[in-house]
Parts: sequence; C-alpha cells; structure tokens
Amino acid sequence: MRCGTPGYVAPEVINIKDMKMKYSPICDIYSLGLIFHILLFGKSAFPGATYNEVLSQNRAALIDLSG
Repeated sequence: MRCGTPGYVAPEVINIKDMKMKYSPICDIYSLGLIFHILLFGKSAFPGATYNEVLSQNRAALIDLSG
C-alpha cells in the first residue's frame, strides 16, 4: 500500500505503479534525510507553494540543495 506525505516520502513510493510491489527500507532512510534537511536548513527540500508543486518536485527528486 502506498503511504506517505509528499515532501517527506521517497520518489519510489510516490511513483509506484503496481500496488503489489514492495519498496525497501532504503525509502525510510531517504525520508529521514529529508527530515534532517529541514532540521539543518530550516526549510523543506521541496519548496513548492502548492501540494501539486511539492508532489511534482518529489516525483522528479528535484531537491533544493542551495542551503
């Protein structure tokens, strides 16, 4: 089952097509990295203004590393 919040979940989870597929625990490490990014820089790695923008940036793994 797909679950997670755009902006915090790995692109593999968002982009999953076959709901019978499983994703690995590496996806949790990716999410942890996104949380660390927020803690270190005080802003999201996906700076979209709307839900759909954040979702699109997350699907493409377009991370803002400008600090």
